[in-house]
Amino acid sequence: MAKALGTRMQKLEIRTVRDLLFYLPFRYDDFSSEKQIADLNVGDTATVLAMVELLRTIRVRGKRMTLTEAVLSDDSGQIKAIWFNQPFLKNSLPIGGKFYFSGTVEHKYYNKTFMKPVFEPAKEGHESIHTGGKIPIYPATEGISPKQIRFLVSLALKSVGNLEEGLPEFIQKDRHFLPLADAIRAVHFPENDEEIARGRERIEYEKWFWIQGRVAYLKKNLETLGAMPIPFHEENTKKWVGTLPFTLTDAQKKVSWRILQDLGRAIPANRLVQGDVGSGKTVVAFMAIANAFWGGFESVLLAPTEILAKQHFSSAKNILGGLEMPILLLTRSDKIFFDPKESADQKISEKEALFLIKETPNLLVIGTHTILEEKVRFLNLNLIIVDEQHRFGVRQRGILRSRFAKGGLYPHYISMTATPIPRSLALFLYGDLDVSMIGELPPGRKPVATHVVGDEDREKTYDFIRSQIAKSKQIFVICPLISPSDKLGVLSVEESLEHLKKDAFPDLDIRSLHGKLKAKEKDVIMSDFKQNKFPILVSTSVVEVGVDIPNATIMMIEGAERFGLSQLHQFRGRVGRAEDQSYCFLFPTDSSRDYARLLIMENTHNGLELAQQDLELRGAGDVYGTRQSGDFEAVFGDGNNDYSVLERSEWVEGVRADVESIFAENQKTGRYGDIVAHFESEAKGIFFE
Repeated sequence: MAKALGTRMQKLEIRTVRDLLFYLPFRYDDFSSEKQIADLNVGDTATVLAMVELLRTIRVRGKRMTLTEAVLSDDSGQIKAIWFNQPFLKNSLPIGGKFYFSGTVEHKYYNKTFMKPVFEPAKEGHESIHTGGKIPIYPATEGISPKQIRFLVSLALKSVGNLEEGLPEFIQKDRHFLPLADAIRAVHFPENDEEIARGRERIEYEKWFWIQGRVAYLKKNLETLGAMPIPFHEENTKKWVGTLPFTLTDAQKKVSWRILQDLGRAIPANRLVQGDVGSGKTVVAFMAIANAFWGGFESVLLAPTEILAKQHFSSAKNILGGLEMPILLLTRSDKIFFDPKESADQKISEKEALFLIKETPNLLVIGTHTILEEKVRFLNLNLIIVDEQHRFGVRQRGILRSRFAKGGLYPHYISMTATPIPRSLALFLYGDLDVSMIGELPPGRKPVATHVVGDEDREKTYDFIRSQIAKSKQIFVICPLISPSDKLGVLSVEESLEHLKKDAFPDLDIRSLHGKLKAKEKDVIMSDFKQNKFPILVSTSVVEVGVDIPNATIMMIEGAERFGLSQLHQFRGRVGRAEDQSYCFLFPTDSSRDYARLLIMENTHNGLELAQQDLELRGAGDVYGTRQSGDFEAVFGDGNNDYSVLERSEWVEGVRADVESIFAENQKTGRYGDIVAHFESEAKGIFFE
């Protein structure tokens, strides 16, 4: 393979022949219908055997493009074929040559026309891989086409017989699976849809089998670890709860009690707390932290962004400060110590912060990934809480758990997420955790009224926004991009800011927030917005999690189709955090595109229901994809898995049952030791929550 091509293949995580064999098509073009030219109709997708009668390439006037057109013929008639910007075809399609052409017939230039058909020579003994039958289409990247990948796969298939079966014989027999080599052939070059289904299920089952094996091994391994129990201080907890300016919901009480029971055991707590936006996860975390403080232990509250870390720092001072708890904010930009004796913040140096962490027995440290750095050393850390856990890679979380272990004892670990995870997906992602759900919102919260808005109603929406601003309310405007992009065609922060200032609200103070700003600039903007010094904030998804502006009543989202339902729900959760009625307006780039999917937001306010719909509509690779989730990046790696299988709960349960039977048989008879050893080697260095 040429060096340049090899480099491009690596972008697709393809480095070996095995990688190539397991790089699966994402769809198929059905060219199985073979016809004569005279029988072709507009709209037909078919294959013809034809001779090249004429071929020429011309430049399109006024445009920087070329058009190559050919006249193709067989015994029944002629048809024109057209390709754009492929002048090299004159070397591939000699006059008089016979080829198979596959494509879709369109009505162009007053005639039936083959638009951009694929082709290959009609030579005796030539195996067809680009035309005729079901043709695999692969995810590609710049500089390499699906056609090139298809050709390389056809070469790799010559060695498919060398692959070893990865599944135990009893699983293959009980589930009537194809042999692995046959399954791979069937997925890449199938005869029919049934072959695709059987081949894909066999391959995907094995992938998820090893993933679940890793998770199961980790769970069993965690149960062998030791931890220092954190006793439940019942009287102190009751007094503290009585000082809160709100009443805990029943769901908060139940989840808090489960966590406190976990912390009291001599094995490390390992719990994931799911809770819809605004359900009150933070106060549940603070209750655990308070008990660690009373027990004389240090705690860590880890946040994915500096904005959220600072917000937690402010909340902790208000809710925990009365306990005379020392609290430290540690981020790349800020080191601030809250001294309970002085009831005041002190800006300190990094050296002073590291000293406090190392010498203060019941300190609460709130921060970002800076806490993970090697130079940070704790005195007696015994509780780690990770907020918005899906924002941290599994290896980052593993560092926390393993590096801060002392004398064979590991800190307790609680993670929180406002991104609900459907049960079938959670079984694979977090099968080693105990999972709790805060499924109840505090009383008085009104559902956020949500509307999908077409361009024709944009001005009416602006009028409504102005009426809210007249009541001293504030508005978030979310855009998918910072700067303009011709490729995506959606409003960026820069474009939206200019439009709102110039056309919609020229008399108002409008500011923007995005990841390219320095931390100090973000702080000033967020502080001013929280103090209602300006009414409209235009932002990227940096405000997706945790930002709390109770006075904000409108969330307006440009390019809404660029986001999944779960992420839109996260944005929507930034408003409606007080008793005032709040609103969310979704502006799709194209009013017809994804309109039905966005309409789900109008009638569904339950995050778990939306997450399930997202999983079914877009697949887990998008909902919890590698761009946002360290879990998928570390676990699923190649981004080429079929997540649709996770919609079938019986399939999920079947994989789990098979893995458990492997462990049980190994413990009883010693069989399958090689498989268990592989689970262990795969799990080492990876920690799931």
